[in-house]
Amino acid sequence: MFPFIINYFTIKSGLLKSVLEIVEQPREAADNIVDTLHDSLLQRIKLRWLSLYNSIDRLLKVYEPLSSYFCDINNENEDITTCPPMIKAFFSSNMSKCTGLHAEIQSVYLIYIRVLVNPPLIGSTTITLIDQNDQIPTFDIRSIVLSVVENESGNRIIAQIQAFDRDVDYPNNYVQYRLNGNLSDSEVNGNFFVASNGTIWTNATFDRESNKTLYRLFITAYDGAPAWDAKNNQPNTQDFQFDIQVIDVNDVPPVFINSSSITISINETTINGTGILNLTITDTDFDTILDFGILSGNLKNVFSFNLLSDNIADSSRTQYIAIGQLYVVGPLSYEITPNYTLVLFAFDTQNLATITVTINLLPQNTRAPYFNLMPGFTSYQYEVNEGTAISRLDGPVIRATDPDIPATSMVYNIVTNNNQLNLNSLYLNQANNETTIGISLPGLSRDLPFGYSTYNFSIRATDEGGLGVSSYAPISIKVVDINNNAPIPTNSPWILNESEINPSTTVIFTDYDDPAQNNTIPFRVEILSPSGFTLSGPTLNYDGRYQLTYNGILNRTITKNLTVTFNASDNKGYSAITTIPIIVGDILNTYPISDGFKTINILYVNGYMNSLRNVPLGSVYVNDLDDWFRTSRTYSIRDVSNGQLFSASQGFLSTPEALYPGSYTIHVDVTKPIASSTALSTIDLSVTGVDSEFVREAATIRIQGEYPETLIDPSLGNRLNTLRNALASFLLVTADSITILAIRPVYQYRSLYYPPLPFNEAKKQALTDVIFYVSSLKRNDIENTLNMNLPLFLPRYDIIANASGPNPCTNYICPTNTICRSTRAIQPLPYAIDANQTSFVGINIVDSADCVNSTYSTNFTNTQFGCITYTFNNSTYCPCTSLQTYAPLGPYCQVLGRTFNENGGGYAVYDGRTFSNRAPTRFSFDFAIRSPIIDGLILLYGRNTIPINDFFWTAIEIYQSRLRFHFRDTILDATNTVLNASTWYHVEYQYVDSTILVSINDCQYVTTVNDTLNTYDLSNVQLYLGGLPVTGSLISGLYPSLTQVNTFSGCIRNVLSNGYYLDMSKALVSANSYYGQSSCTLTNLYTTPSTLITITTTLTTTAGCSAHFTTFRFIWNVKKSF
Repeated sequence: MFPFIINYFTIKSGLLKSVLEIVEQPREAADNIVDTLHDSLLQRIKLRWLSLYNSIDRLLKVYEPLSSYFCDINNENEDITTCPPMIKAFFSSNMSKCTGLHAEIQSVYLIYIRVLVNPPLIGSTTITLIDQNDQIPTFDIRSIVLSVVENESGNRIIAQIQAFDRDVDYPNNYVQYRLNGNLSDSEVNGNFFVASNGTIWTNATFDRESNKTLYRLFITAYDGAPAWDAKNNQPNTQDFQFDIQVIDVNDVPPVFINSSSITISINETTINGTGILNLTITDTDFDTILDFGILSGNLKNVFSFNLLSDNIADSSRTQYIAIGQLYVVGPLSYEITPNYTLVLFAFDTQNLATITVTINLLPQNTRAPYFNLMPGFTSYQYEVNEGTAISRLDGPVIRATDPDIPATSMVYNIVTNNNQLNLNSLYLNQANNETTIGISLPGLSRDLPFGYSTYNFSIRATDEGGLGVSSYAPISIKVVDINNNAPIPTNSPWILNESEINPSTTVIFTDYDDPAQNNTIPFRVEILSPSGFTLSGPTLNYDGRYQLTYNGILNRTITKNLTVTFNASDNKGYSAITTIPIIVGDILNTYPISDGFKTINILYVNGYMNSLRNVPLGSVYVNDLDDWFRTSRTYSIRDVSNGQLFSASQGFLSTPEALYPGSYTIHVDVTKPIASSTALSTIDLSVTGVDSEFVREAATIRIQGEYPETLIDPSLGNRLNTLRNALASFLLVTADSITILAIRPVYQYRSLYYPPLPFNEAKKQALTDVIFYVSSLKRNDIENTLNMNLPLFLPRYDIIANASGPNPCTNYICPTNTICRSTRAIQPLPYAIDANQTSFVGINIVDSADCVNSTYSTNFTNTQFGCITYTFNNSTYCPCTSLQTYAPLGPYCQVLGRTFNENGGGYAVYDGRTFSNRAPTRFSFDFAIRSPIIDGLILLYGRNTIPINDFFWTAIEIYQSRLRFHFRDTILDATNTVLNASTWYHVEYQYVDSTILVSINDCQYVTTVNDTLNTYDLSNVQLYLGGLPVTGSLISGLYPSLTQVNTFSGCIRNVLSNGYYLDMSKALVSANSYYGQSSCTLTNLYTTPSTLITITTTLTTTAGCSAHFTTFRFIWNVKKSF
């Protein structure tokens, strides 16, 4: 039996130990022993022999037979290598030798020997192991952290360590200790000492603030004899690491590094929580903790001094550094306490540091002025005769006092919330911080419609010369009536029917003077002209009611209207002459009808073809002396030239189908049952589709003395052609190049308290806007040229041109926090002008003065030199010469279009601070999509960080080939508008309080939202067009309700917010998109349409959309009156 103890190393298991037993017969060859050992080694050692060098070396050293064998392996003498002498002696000996014996485990062995002879021999022997120094001194732990306290002195033991050596005999097991200077910090020498018995001591005095705070030393334990395998007679050793830290003692006070005293000044209006002074405090005591506060001077506890920040978390700090902040926690008042002297402190539990801070308050305008009203009065009260000018009203002087110190000068203003209260004649006489009220001509009116018996308004007093704080005092001016009004007829309209003998109508006269002062009834009224009328009623009439009678029989075929002139006076003889219009009423009779011919011209914006469905396109015309009874006839469509489906109901032509550009001839059979008469109406209808760019670039000319109907009626000379020729001559273009887009009347207010004007006078005052497009000229050039030639229209063409390019915001007053922006809108349904022989169905264009939210600013960075603001309409236009390649452009050179990659992944991000979605506001844009239509995000206006619902965010996405609108938590699906590829869509939504009105081309939708917000912070708000960034951005994860955020493929143009266009070239960041002309293959040009939704009049339902509203205008019963 040959036992071998083998230490070997494997990659998987680390250092292992195995015992191999080789059991052979006594005389077996050494080769067999070696082979068996070799095989056993291969089973246990998994590495190559090269990596087993240490294991094999150890094995050869402890077992000589193997050593001899392997060391002699290269001997060429085969006999010698086959059985080395040592192997032979070993196997031929009567003794056996074992390895792996340790004196530390057992030093004496008793061996019993039995010799197999007959009889057997039995004996014993004792083997005593000689101890070798093969064990190293060993510590139970290898390192420890100790502490010393600063400022201690004298010799003092810090610690004592002990290592254990397992060797049996002395001096192998005798352990001593020494300082390892090679591994220890250099500062250890001279400060720490190590005795041979392992005691560590010091006699140094440590100061943590000025010396090291941590020392590292290594102590070596060594035994008393050379190690068994030592080459230089070195003993066995092991090192122990000590980390000795110096414990701080709170012996240094904190220090304010600024100075011993500081003086600062702050506004008395400084709000609570505002930091006003930062002070730095240091403390060289490493582990100090400071408390902060105010020792004295803090009257009414309006200040606080607390820790703002420190470096306690910095493990590498050499001293403690803190910043204390003094801040305001209570109301300040310069008038009560103009200055404070504070003593601030920093305390480290033992030491106190102080600093004196003097705070001087700067007086601010914090207190509103107050008015010095007389005791018992809550307002300033005056009395004045109406229509009287007076330089100073009799009564108290208006004076306000500024309670601030020092007091400032006052500025007074007249203010009122009643927009209908006419205070234009009032003025203020301001001097010496007080004011009186004066009245200029025409004075104050007491009479209706605009007068008041008492004028209630306010005087505003503002300190700091009008720049500071304001207060208001109520003013009441009682107006004493002056008899300056005569009785006038007020119950229009007045109608006298034809064919009646002596027809009559009631005329009621009203005097708007004060009846309490006997300035009205009784009335005296007489007819001045014509002579064919009589007036019946009492001579002294106390109720103003008279009966007007025509002496004879009227016939509408001769005249359709008349005028009557009266002279009426009141109780005190104040009189006036007034003329009223009389309409001759039609009576249905048996006049036969005959064939008639009519033309209807229709224009619409491309994409709005559904707006022409089921709306009146014009009346069906036949010759009939009874012109009030169109609905009494019956109508039947005989034929249509190209198969379009039309109907004639109530005498008006309409179609349930979409109308497309082209010409149509419609024949309508008309029957007048009462006369048993029939006739044929032939209608030539032409339809033209125009691009929305026509509307954006269309100019406006305002004509006086014409109604829209009189302009188009051929029986009145076709004044519209005359106007077209006039425009062509002034603009130096051909008449055919001018496209009339819209003809609309201009609304002019006339009080119901006034009698209606006679027809000829009303026509003289009438205003009509004609909106037209010239392809070769820009809108601003057209309107400027026409403005310079306005006086020439009348002498050359007998047309009164009143204005060119009128701006609806001129002289328009908007409420506080809103601004007026002129907005041109295409309403969904057309505007029809109807006359007997022609109709014009134009685009319903509305130029309106919009008061929109002003909580944003606009910076037009592309504005170039040469911009002009025209005085005649206050509109600005810029040449934008260098940007024409990116046209179309906005008025301030904004690039209006952007195209997004057809493969998706495109987006453009814009600064959200130039937009507003707070009511009232309008937002619009155009878009077109490529085929195929897939779900994707078109627009998102919201925050780019959480929380998103702190802002009223808006998103528009394509969802299942329709648009889906997100107004924060509210979702609106535009279910009636199915999207088509390569078609431009105009999208607009308007916020009115909590209601949102949405339009998509000629379809409309409405929803209500909760837009309540605690704050309105635009700092993190952005506008995203075409999609959201999905790489390196978290924005897409903030809006989980959106389906797809990076798949939009198409074009977006004309993004308009509150009347200002977005400059598409000013994206903060973009990808897979570019600005400028659209490259999409679309039905429309890349142009800019108008904005806004409809203002409704008559309810109509249009196929393909929800409820719509149409406006239709026609005058057929008074045609001969003009």
